[in-house]
Amino acid sequence: MQPTAIPLANISNIRTGYTFRGKIEANSQGDVTVLQPKDIINKGEFTEAAKIGHSGINLLNIHLLKKGDILIANKGLRFSVFLYNGTPDKCIASSSFFVVSVDQKKVFPEYLAWYLEQEPAKNHLLSRVTGSIIPTINKSAIQQITIPLPSLTTQEYITELLQIGTEELQKLRQLRERKSEFYNSHIWEKIIQETEH
Repeated sequence: MQPTAIPLANISNIRTGYTFRGKIEANSQGDVTVLQPKDIINKGEFTEAAKIGHSGINLLNIHLLKKGDILIANKGLRFSVFLYNGTPDKCIASSSFFVVSVDQKKVFPEYLAWYLEQEPAKNHLLSRVTGSIIPTINKSAIQQITIPLPSLTTQEYITELLQIGTEELQKLRQLRERKSEFYNSHIWEKIIQETEH
């Protein structure tokens, strides 16, 4: 039996991130983190993002991200997806993102974030890109993505599976880094041994 498929707009609230009037001026003493597409290095990871003071943000509480919010980059052709896990605790998205706040009684955010990275969702967005110099997608294109919605039990199972996969990939990445460090260290040792004689 096929899972029910429904438009994303039916199970979420979709808004644009915060619009700054000028360049984002980072402040090391700031208490609010601003996420931009350049900060995302992996699906659930980002680099040290800019911080700003809360006084420069109108209606801050409306724009603060909540755990489970999903960010979709709205420019370019990658449509990077980022699932906000609640850290850091005071965080907003720039207007280069759409922020998808899901109805967690109907859909697991982890499942939805995974699906938005899959080929059917990407193809849907690619078919609705506008602009030749800077490809852009609009809110309507996001709202119309059709999401296959299995039962919450199945979504929970998928979420647990994704977590296991993420942990395995992190361990493999750490292992690769350690191997690279070992080989580099060994190579340098050989070079130094030869040059000393």
